[in-house]
Amino acid sequence: MPTAPRAAGKDMARSNASTDKKAMQQVSLYLPIPLYERLKQMQDETDQSSMNDVVKNALKLYMVLVEEAKTGNDVFVLSKDGTKTKYPVFVR
Repeated sequence: MPTAPRAAGKDMARSNASTDKKAMQQVSLYLPIPLYERLKQMQDETDQSSMNDVVKNALKLYMVLVEEAKTGNDVFVLSKDGTKTKYPVFVR
């Protein structure tokens, strides 16, 4: 029996969510308590909805830093007073 196309809205969102989950891989992390507490603090400070979001955003930033380092660039933080601090990014 043919089915009617899904209407846009909640049903479509559920369909997309289940498709997206199939394209993902779950990773479990075991963290020392101080690191877990810092992760939770970062979640609160950055108003993220989950610690998972904090980790994903951190990974995105790290990916950018690694790509910059791979091309030979250095990574610096420029403070409000104009002081530059270099941060090492280790790549092969």
